[in-house]
Amino acid sequence: MQWYRWDTLEEAQACLDYLNNRPELPIVGKNAKTGKPEYNKTKTTKWCDSVTQCLDGKFGFPRITEAWLDTLNISMEERQQFLTIFHPIIEEFDINWMPNQEDI
Repeated sequence: MQWYRWDTLEEAQACLDYLNNRPELPIVGKNAKTGKPEYNKTKTTKWCDSVTQCLDGKFGFPRITEAWLDTLNISMEERQQFLTIFHPIIEEFDINWMPNQEDI
């Protein structure tokens, strides 16, 4: 899984606020047998609840997959505009970014 990440909370929060206000981006439930989206089934009201502060000092949240953007018919031009405006660092998730459960 990939994450969007930034050096500051303000940058990450601005991006998350933008995404959470896009009506097409909530996560939609999937059919357990076919794996296909079921738009009348369980749906979140936003992309992500909050920005996570990682142990390495960066801030981030899970990336929207290219496959999901394709499903939503988000154009390549709009995707490029998003990257230009918000400048996320896109990285593979690393479990070492998170605190140990016994430390929480």
